[in-house]
Amino acid sequence: MKNELKSTLRFVVLIATPLCLVNGLIFSLGSQDLIQAWFSRFGFTFLVTFPQAVFYVSVVKWFDKRNKV
Repeated sequence: MKNELKSTLRFVVLIATPLCLVNGLIFSLGSQDLIQAWFSRFGFTFLVTFPQAVFYVSVVKWFDKRNKV
């Protein structure tokens, strides 16, 4: 179980971090202080996205494992 959680968290970090960085940049391009707005947006989107992604990936893994038996 511990290895499954570790692999799930690693996968989510590898996927969610670049997505949040790119989305934060896209929504911050028009602002006066780009760097501050970009990191602020990144922080907010990461805090929202990361728990959701962990939940969704865990549910999909559970559902997939359940259907293989």
